[in-house]
Amino acid sequence: MIILDNKFAKSEYHEDGNYILFEYKKFGTSVAFREAWNKTGEVVIEKQCNKYVSDSRRMAVLSPADQKWFSEEWSPRVRFLVPKDTFTAIVLDKGAFTEMSAKSISQNITGQNMTHEIAVIFEFFKDIEAAQDWVKNVEHQIEPLAR
Repeated sequence: MIILDNKFAKSEYHEDGNYILFEYKKFGTSVAFREAWNKTGEVVIEKQCNKYVSDSRRMAVLSPADQKWFSEEWSPRVRFLVPKDTFTAIVLDKGAFTEMSAKSISQNITGQNMTHEIAVIFEFFKDIEAAQDWVKNVEHQIEPLAR
């Protein structure tokens, strides 16, 4: 199910695997970034989805304000309304700055989660198919008591 498809991004909900595939297409404004993730968040909450594939190969560097908004506002709001362990596969290419943005957001979200009972797990991939395979099967691979 396509949630959003514009010049900035494409966001899809995949019922088979209960995950979101979010593909960055090019640089976008703060308004485009936040609109795309807010619209995606509506479906995440409705479907109680806790798995994501972020195809960040064409993502531009995010401003510090957008990184902060995502990790301090969007993510905590969604985690409160979908109180499950969260699994995110991030697909990156060789762009060092894009990788720094993605890893900065993931570290901020993980750091904020230390006081919660739910886990926030990030894995990084170079291949979209491997990322999708991981996210579809990750809950069956992790032993709950091992955390």
